[in-house]
Amino acid sequence: MLGRAAVAVAVAAAAAAGVAVACGPGDLSDLTGGRPDAGTSVDTGLVDSAVCTHASAPERPTTPDAPNIPGLTFAFDAVRFDTDEQDGGLPKPRGLDLDRRCTCDDPKLEEESCVPPDSGTKRTCDGVDGRDNAAGPLLSTASVAGKGVGPAAFQKKIDSGVFNVLVTLDGWNGLPDDPSVVVGYALSNGLEGSQNEAGAPGVPKFDGTDVWTVAPVSVLGGDSLIGVDCRLKPASCVPVKLDTTAYVRDGNLVAHLDVSLPLDSADGAFQIEFVGATTVAKLTKEGDHYRAIGELVGRWPIQRILPSLARLPNPLSSGKPLCATDAGLEIYQIIKKSACAGADLAANPAADRTSARCDALSNAITFSSVSATAGTIYKPEGGPTECADFTDSCEK
Repeated sequence: MLGRAAVAVAVAAAAAAGVAVACGPGDLSDLTGGRPDAGTSVDTGLVDSAVCTHASAPERPTTPDAPNIPGLTFAFDAVRFDTDEQDGGLPKPRGLDLDRRCTCDDPKLEEESCVPPDSGTKRTCDGVDGRDNAAGPLLSTASVAGKGVGPAAFQKKIDSGVFNVLVTLDGWNGLPDDPSVVVGYALSNGLEGSQNEAGAPGVPKFDGTDVWTVAPVSVLGGDSLIGVDCRLKPASCVPVKLDTTAYVRDGNLVAHLDVSLPLDSADGAFQIEFVGATTVAKLTKEGDHYRAIGELVGRWPIQRILPSLARLPNPLSSGKPLCATDAGLEIYQIIKKSACAGADLAANPAADRTSARCDALSNAITFSSVSATAGTIYKPEGGPTECADFTDSCEK
């Protein structure tokens, strides 16, 4: 069994999955429907009224389309995962009402949309207007992740130009309303030049001039396209993650698609994998380039969370993930219990409000992104991840 010191280490390991990383101003209260946080009870997170106004993304506009401007690519320059109160930087993520239910232990505004786990712990209330972000508190328990995985390492990679998330926008008319646009997500393995022996040339400027490589796993054709330059052959660089029915309403981009965010380090691999994620981002023009600031909100299935937790760095064994040693697996079991108890959504959106079992955690992140250019499809050398075949479930 683990002693108090090991339990403290386990909490620290869980905390490595998320910390506060914020940069840039903003209030995103106009991105979604619902009411502001001011009408919330401090103790319970419930709105004062017994009526729930379900927080949702803006609806598709009915205005006719117009001629399109050239396609855009955005690169992340800041991310925030925590729900703590802090001055300055990006606003904390608020989430959306993904299951169209406002639920809590006492009192209940509405019935549960899924059957919660029988964990013996008090159920986490939805936020204002049913906003779902059960994983938010789990990912905001630390201030700095040190050399582990998590948002701090994620932000450091972005700032140093060795990794990024690219969002493509095609078919936009450049106006506040566009009923039909195409949005894609891709990963980058660093600034253009990362594929050279000398490494990435300098650091990103985030001024609209940066050129980022594209990870082959992110595009149709995969490894067969390594070395292709997206600037010369844009038709060869179609993202695997694509929403062809996205739109823009009142300057807010709205898209729905699965999204994976790897928060890796040399000592472990941690990945957030959203199913049916909703992106809502405010589009603004800054001189000769664009910026998009918003939220990414989705369902994180437990069956995908647990392998990621098992691959967190083991604080007791340098260079090893938790799943690689017996002592690490004991720490993992502590973290697993907390994750399983927090399930608040069905992993499959079609199972909402059907009394299906809750088998996913809701999660929201805030991000800021700026215009950039997609460059060469590039894959760095790297060995296989330890425990690559690790699987688990809350029933075990």
